[in-house]
Amino acid sequence: WHAVRVPETTAEAVAAVAIDADEVSALLAEMLPPSVLAERRPPRYMIKGLLTYDSEAWMIGGPGTKKSITVLDMAAHVALGRPWQGLRVNRGIALLIVGEGAGSIGKRITAWQKKYGPMPDDSIRILPRPVQAADPAAWAVLVRAVERVRAATDEALGMFIAVDTQARSPVGLDENSAEE
Repeated sequence: WHAVRVPETTAEAVAAVAIDADEVSALLAEMLPPSVLAERRPPRYMIKGLLTYDSEAWMIGGPGTKKSITVLDMAAHVALGRPWQGLRVNRGIALLIVGEGAGSIGKRITAWQKKYGPMPDDSIRILPRPVQAADPAAWAVLVRAVERVRAATDEALGMFIAVDTQARSPVGLDENSAEE
């Protein structure tokens, strides 16, 4: 064994690390001091208190717990810019990838419209089939389609994108694996 001087402060410890790799320099350049972060505006909300722009969320629940109708309800309220469950909403474009197909979503749309009125055809689109995440070409087509919608949309509008259900999109992948 041999004795090693232990830095007294975190700053000394960080300064003692030799930085010579490009990736490390790039990572260090991304690190911001608290004063810069404190001055940043908080993220814009899509559904206040629930979803912000540039965020991801998972809706988890057992079979039959109304996840799909809840996501459709959220998407339609975002597309209309109407409050959802008493929460303020910023209007946006809604894209739903519905892995269970057109049959099940059609009944949900009819039920929703019976209660709230027509869904807006100009700001909500539904793909009534899954897109396989294990197929890079198919996933790339979906990404390009989303990019095309984004490019044709007012920049001030957010995008609500839902993949429903998770179990239908990762066929061939281990959906419980963090890597896949």
